[in-house]
Amino acid sequence: HCGGLQEAADRVLVEKLEGPATPPGRLTTSLRLAGLDVTANALLLHDGSRAQVYRIGQADSSLSVLSEFESPAVPTAENPAEPAASKSITLATGGAGGCAMALYNESMYRTADHRVEVCNLSGMHNRLTPPTMHPRQATC
Repeated sequence: HCGGLQEAADRVLVEKLEGPATPPGRLTTSLRLAGLDVTANALLLHDGSRAQVYRIGQADSSLSVLSEFESPAVPTAENPAEPAASKSITLATGGAGGCAMALYNESMYRTADHRVEVCNLSGMHNRLTPPTMHPRQATC
């Protein structure tokens, strides 16, 4: 397993948590980070409109670019007719509709337009998860 830490708006540190001690991998990215996720062999960085995926070296914590792509994991437009109470709930979760991305095994999950998309690590859309909440409720 690996752990990740955001050191600054554009810098991350990744370290192996098991096995022999190795120096951590450090990375400065062109993104102004909104979020990151780490699995045993991959690092995902995103800024809400673009994403980068890195492969983490098995013998050490070295990082190599796996993919970079535009991402629709962005907040959806606010509905002016929506009651103010609903807006305060959605804004607290990252904007109207919220936005999030996460890794699981060799898949990436991202929110887009009040739904969750399942993608490969290159950002190619595989399938949608069915909505389980009312469209005006935050989904991430």
